[in-house]
Amino acid sequence: MTKPIFKCNRNTRVMAVLSLLILSCNKDFLVDKPAAATTLDHAIRDLSDMNRALIGAYHTLSNTWTFGARVEVLPDMIADNMFISSENSGWFTPFYNLSWQTEDQDIKKLWSGLYYTIAQSNLIITSKIPDRASLSDADKKVYDQYLGEAYALRAMAHFTLVDFFAASPHTSQNTLGIPYVTALVDPERALDFESPRLSLEETYQHIESDLNQALKLMNREVEVTHLSPVAVQLLLSRLYLYNRDWEKAIDAASVAIDKGPKILPLQYYKLYWGREKFQFETVFEIGYSTDLYAFLLPGKLGGAYGQNLAYDDLFQAMVAADVRRGLFVKAEERSRDDPRGYYVTKFLQFTNLKLLRISEAYLNKIEAEYHTDPAAAAKDLTGFAAERDGADYSADTGDHLLTDILKERRFEFFFEGHRLFDLRRNELDIKRGANATGSIQTVSFPSPKYYLPIPVSQIKAMGGKMTQNPGY
Repeated sequence: MTKPIFKCNRNTRVMAVLSLLILSCNKDFLVDKPAAATTLDHAIRDLSDMNRALIGAYHTLSNTWTFGARVEVLPDMIADNMFISSENSGWFTPFYNLSWQTEDQDIKKLWSGLYYTIAQSNLIITSKIPDRASLSDADKKVYDQYLGEAYALRAMAHFTLVDFFAASPHTSQNTLGIPYVTALVDPERALDFESPRLSLEETYQHIESDLNQALKLMNREVEVTHLSPVAVQLLLSRLYLYNRDWEKAIDAASVAIDKGPKILPLQYYKLYWGREKFQFETVFEIGYSTDLYAFLLPGKLGGAYGQNLAYDDLFQAMVAADVRRGLFVKAEERSRDDPRGYYVTKFLQFTNLKLLRISEAYLNKIEAEYHTDPAAAAKDLTGFAAERDGADYSADTGDHLLTDILKERRFEFFFEGHRLFDLRRNELDIKRGANATGSIQTVSFPSPKYYLPIPVSQIKAMGGKMTQNPGY
């Protein structure tokens, strides 16, 4: 594994708990440790401590077990965008073969890593110090902004958990959500919570509440390495889309489009993915993890394993002029793959990982429009695809229009961790490419393979109060 991308901070000015929480040098934050000497509810004394804790919370997103790699890789690998070359390192094979176990380390670390981010966020949200009433008007705005970002982080982490460990609303007999943790828990013992699994409906209500609370508190747009009001609107549009609240999805997406960055100009598309700090349509990005590039890129492009390839059918499905085709490099040296797959060069810049892009707001809006105003959806879909020199969808109607909307989402978000959830949300089968020979090629909806099991260790730790997902 690669080393952490940030170094330990042994600053003794702040109490022990902050030096642990902000820039921890633990390779595995799941190892039990004694609680910090200073009580958590007094770990934050002023705005400077609040800011340090917030930076620490953002740092947790770059962990390779969560947003640093797995959140992007697993949904595309389980679905139909990504396969493992026959020449591989062994990483992710249970997910490619759809044969994971309830104590798979990737699953345990994904679960635990996201709750680690939640615990860091709750440290800020639950702190009663500094006393807001005692602050100047200017400092109150700073306080509110920090607090709003913490609410947004907590919502985003829970949203990611429910994506992986639950079904989509309205699509399954599995109506279980996840534990929504709002209590103060030591981040170094992030799974020491007593919150039970909520229903899916209750989980989505809590996410919505946190995102709306973030909007009330945030008072300015910030740099793209911090969550902003536009990022929150984008997440709300995704939440409403998943929950089939079409009008709200359209409204939130429209606000994000109106207030956010412009869509990426066609001539800069490849530069956007390959040049440092080339942001354009970025809404939110995090510090990168070198593991992501190791898994996706060949050695000649900066990776190490280069084992995770795009299916040939994904590349062939795009029209010849589509600019997104320029991000595919045929893996000629992997001669045993038939047909040959493609390296995806979306992640050539070795600085930050683009996590939220304004393109999603457009496509969320278009998919919601399909259910309320199909003519508007067809027009907007064609307009979006034109920004990529893509296909003309203006004549689409009925089910064929929805098929092409999801196709366009596939073309836009390949290797960004959306595909499994797009298929599940629309109750579609997983139909993998020819390279899946030897693995499972088709998964019929519904199936437990559309979500992961709750780690058995978590169920045991809660003394039977945690229910396992159906099928596991």
